Amino acid sequence: MPPRAPAERVIARGRGSDEDRASLAIELEAMAAALEQVASFAATAGDNDALLARALYARFATERAIERVVMSAAATLGGMSFIESPEIAYLLGATRALAFHPPSRAAAAGPIARYLAGGPLIL
Repeated sequence: MPPRAPAERVIARGRGSDEDRASLAIELEAMAAALEQVASFAATAGDNDALLARALYARFATERAIERVVMSAAATLGGMSFIESPEIAYLLGATRALAFHPPSRAAAAGPIARYLAGGPLIL
């Protein structure tokens, strides 16, 4: 079950406020747009450092967006949904897996900061 599924459950069940439901959709659409932008940039990029930087920005933003969406959707669905559906508990754990995929945010922070200051992006 992808991260989108809990948000779809919240929307389909009319749980939470309009703002809650809209926020989930906005997070997911922004995440998708960032990933699509990197993919379109990759097709024309001549600057590998710029492409890697954009990919890392999108990756770390996506990681955080997934965390926020799944946590918010699980909370909005409520405790009974968590108890009744092992999928929600699974997603809460599984969506953290991206944090363990290299490079870690901590390992990339220094190289990204140096790149932003005009240096090469060397991981």
